[in-house]
Amino acid sequence: MQTLRECLKDLRIADYYRYPIAIAFKVVDRSKSKEEVIELGHAYELFIRTLPLPEITKESADLEQVEVKRIDEIDNVAIKETNKASLINATNAEVSVLSPLPS
Repeated sequence: MQTLRECLKDLRIADYYRYPIAIAFKVVDRSKSKEEVIELGHAYELFIRTLPLPEITKESADLEQVEVKRIDEIDNVAIKETNKASLINATNAEVSVLSPLPS
């Protein structure tokens, strides 16, 4: 299983962006309720989407698709790194840190 650090490195995300992204996942991970996870997760997703991150592949012409793929990959790795049963400290519910943005 790949760690969040390895995933960010594989995605060629610069060191100075890795720390804020990792902090975002830690803050969400420490949430006390499902509502707080959803609220903070959405806020941090918007933050991550505003970072000037490089494209994952040179072949990709659709940057929006690349950004969604990158965030999904980061989200998947972060969820696997944490114990899904204790993502929310107060409950045993499974919640995704980043949810898709509404259209």
